[in-house]
Amino acid sequence: MKRQGFILAEALVSLGLAALTGTLALTLLVWAARTIDRAQARMAAATVIERLYEEARLTSQADLRAVASGRTGRYRWRRLPRGAVEIANPNGAQRVRLEVTWSAGARPDRSAIDAVIVGGSQ
Repeated sequence: MKRQGFILAEALVSLGLAALTGTLALTLLVWAARTIDRAQARMAAATVIERLYEEARLTSQADLRAVASGRTGRYRWRRLPRGAVEIANPNGAQRVRLEVTWSAGARPDRSAIDAVIVGGSQ
């Protein structure tokens, strides 16, 4: 009389495949969550840099020549002077570097732009 059903080896192989599939699915979900967090952090950092740029446009030339730094939420920012632009502009143009740093998980991350501010507030 022949029995119908699975043998132990088939059951173990099925269990192993199910465990592997579950592990891969969980890894994919964790990777996707980290990627989304990094993307959102970069978008927010771009907003901080945009705000810093707009504030720099309203800053006096003397203040643009000084280092400024601060914190906005989870972001640390710095405005670094890079020197005057050599042009025949009576208002003067000032080069600045705007940097934003933050921590995404255990990794530090940074975004920066170099800008030229023309005029500034007097």
